[in-house]
Amino acid sequence: MRLLLFDDYRLGVLDGDVVRDATAATEQLDFHSPQEMITQIVTGWAALQPAIEAAAADGPGVPLESLKLCPPVPRPGQLVCLAGNYLEPRSPERSPFNAFLKSPNSVIGHGDTVTLPDVEASVFHFEPELALVIGKRASHLRAADAMEHVFGYVQLMDVSARGLPGGFFLGKSWHTFGPMGRCW
Repeated sequence: MRLLLFDDYRLGVLDGDVVRDATAATEQLDFHSPQEMITQIVTGWAALQPAIEAAAADGPGVPLESLKLCPPVPRPGQLVCLAGNYLEPRSPERSPFNAFLKSPNSVIGHGDTVTLPDVEASVFHFEPELALVIGKRASHLRAADAMEHVFGYVQLMDVSARGLPGGFFLGKSWHTFGPMGRCW
């Protein structure tokens, strides 16, 4: 099942080229923000999955291209990223892997516009990434146990303003520098 958020953070299930509204399944939840709703869906998935499937089956689909898509994880608690996937054009050697944080406030929805800040970056750059949605708290895991904590995955575009002082966080955390979606 591929979940997404559309229009004013309504819950949808992607079914081919149409979205089936599953918002009715969230009426039993007590939340004050779209992120709280998503957190409750992730943590209560075993109990909510049948209700989401039933709500999605209970009506016609709406064409995907007619909807305004929202970020499927509107305000993640953390965006922990891993540097080391990108090779600089003049340096084919891989650097050691390096983890860094990206501001959750950089997240925007699929199809939203990235706004480049008025800063003296050497270049603005983007890289498509696979973002994992962690479903339960984890710390000091063995590699063999890691996937037990992954709820799903989503596409994330990692936008950067390169050449700024301050390292990865400042160059990658500008508002709109984290387009996410369509679904997970």
